[in-house]
Amino acid sequence: MAAHDAALKERKLVEEVSAAPAKTFDDDWRPLGELLLRALRDDESYVFLAAAHSLAAVADAAPRG
Repeated sequence: MAAHDAALKERKLVEEVSAAPAKTFDDDWRPLGELLLRALRDDESYVFLAAAHSLAAVADAAPRG
């Protein structure tokens, strides 16, 4: 299994991820959040789904508490 993992890393199919994010969100996520909330009102389902998915990603990256 380790040889397989090493082969995937060689082919750049797997990237190493650090535990700490390179940049943290403070208040700079709010304009993106407002844009995504507006996109949730779109009549096109793919726009709505993309906005919902993106909003969830922003919430994961900048949790409160």
